Amino acid sequence: GDGDGDGSSDQSESTTTKELPPISEWSAAIDGVPVAHSGAAKKVTRTFVSKSDRKKKRQAQVKAKESLSGTSVPEDDSETDSDDDLEPYQTSTRQQWKPRFLVDCIEGLKKKESDVDLFRTCLISLPELIEQQPADLTHQSVFLAQLLLHLANRFSLEEYSAAQSRSLVGLLTACPASVSDYLTQQFYQENYSLSQRSLMLEVLARAAIVISGRDPKQRLTQQPPPQGSQSSVSHKSIPACGHGEASVIGDKTGMEKHEEKGELSSPAEIIQRRLEQKTRRFNSGRRPRPATKPNAFAEVAGHFFYPLLHQYDAQDIATLKLMKTDDFLLENLLKTLGVVVYCTGEAMCLASMIQTLFEFVLAIISSKHEDHVIRATLSAILMAVITTPPYILFGNAIHFLPHIKEWLELVAQDAHNPNNRTLALYILAELGDKARASAVSM
Repeated sequence: GDGDGDGSSDQSESTTTKELPPISEWSAAIDGVPVAHSGAAKKVTRTFVSKSDRKKKRQAQVKAKESLSGTSVPEDDSETDSDDDLEPYQTSTRQQWKPRFLVDCIEGLKKKESDVDLFRTCLISLPELIEQQPADLTHQSVFLAQLLLHLANRFSLEEYSAAQSRSLVGLLTACPASVSDYLTQQFYQENYSLSQRSLMLEVLARAAIVISGRDPKQRLTQQPPPQGSQSSVSHKSIPACGHGEASVIGDKTGMEKHEEKGELSSPAEIIQRRLEQKTRRFNSGRRPRPATKPNAFAEVAGHFFYPLLHQYDAQDIATLKLMKTDDFLLENLLKTLGVVVYCTGEAMCLASMIQTLFEFVLAIISSKHEDHVIRATLSAILMAVITTPPYILFGNAIHFLPHIKEWLELVAQDAHNPNNRTLALYILAELGDKARASAVSM
């Protein structure tokens, strides 16, 4: 009986063992990796499976455990079905980091493998660091200008252009001589695009305005209308550079307007007001002269101006043809030169700069150009005329004026472009006023 019992027990155990899967398959189901047959070399490879496949394998593991233990094993709900298999993105701690030194920005911008957060942070922080003018700025200024000039917007950031331009203006403001020498020298070099050359001109003009504190736009909006050349303007208003109309030449006084409208009620009041207009009052007290701020830009104006005209007619630069095809860049060059002349003010170098500018103007007006280049030429001439005192304009530069005046009269007679025509009339009137001030006949 005992032997029968033992045999039945062995038979039961063998029957149970036959129903179990092989150990190798069960191990593979648990680990998710294939296992080689016994006796052969084991080769383990890592595989990646989706969540649905992992759940099926987990269920197989549970069934295998239930078969071994003979009891039910609660299913682990740690992995649940979800349509979203993406794990949450861990926010980088670099977003909280901010560079404190110029070297930090340089390293962040130079790294080719840097991510977008590091690149953006360094790019946006650089103008602020430059404006603080740290001790190593003078040493790093030219290298930073070179880095910014060749810096590519490889992440297509919206803040790129503004930060790049502001940084270059800050470098020019802090180290005007060295940085302007580098930019003006690079302007006529090969392997630069038109956008890079336009950026050089833009930052040079903006830096000149910042250093000098003289804004040509503000000057033109406050400029009273010239009172000369009434025959040319036929008593019509002359807008300054086309920005609105100036007051009418030969307009009646406020008293005459009131008299015509009948706003003065009695003859006695009319007589009293006329007496007040004719009365001269004398005061022995002296009014203090307004404090004049020295023009810091006058000392470095030559670095901004002369190198830009060094090779304007060069024929050996394959990527730059100023006098032929690159009209857009020629327009920007003329505007920049006009701004630089205006920001120079009445400095010692102004006379030489005016002669050089007028030589360039004569080279332009001797050939035919588009309307936008003509307007930029008019703008440069206007900046020179309103900045230069009469003794320089009709002294050192007088031999240029007949040719320029003749061209201005031709533009003033052209009805094709009214904006250019109006600006030419305005310049002629300015020349007339300065000629009368210096007793020179135009």
